[in-house]
Amino acid sequence: MQQPNPLQDNNNEPVANALLYDLSSIAEIGEPKSAEDYLYQQAATLAIAIKAYMLKTDDIREVLPHLEQDIKERKQLGLIKYGVELKPFNGRNTVLDMYEEALDLTFYSKCNVMEKLNAANP
Repeated sequence: MQQPNPLQDNNNEPVANALLYDLSSIAEIGEPKSAEDYLYQQAATLAIAIKAYMLKTDDIREVLPHLEQDIKERKQLGLIKYGVELKPFNGRNTVLDMYEEALDLTFYSKCNVMEKLNAANP
């Protein structure tokens, strides 16, 4: 039986810990119960898909250990850069943060498409 989600027990739990918990059962998350759940599931799925693309695999079992390591490394980078882990209720506008990061992702994705097209048609 799976352990309880850390965020259900402690709303001050570091986000990376809750994310690592969720990744252990990402395939079992099921239908979103809210718009927030939907956005989170889409973001997690996209991270998995990008890592699979980087690793040139379609096997999620190959991807998850790499993704877990990447999350741990990002957590450490955040500690070094900001001195604290990302936690909920930190005073930031998380919807605006998500939107701005999604815009950045869109730019990077378009750059990737353009680079691939350029490489295919020198």
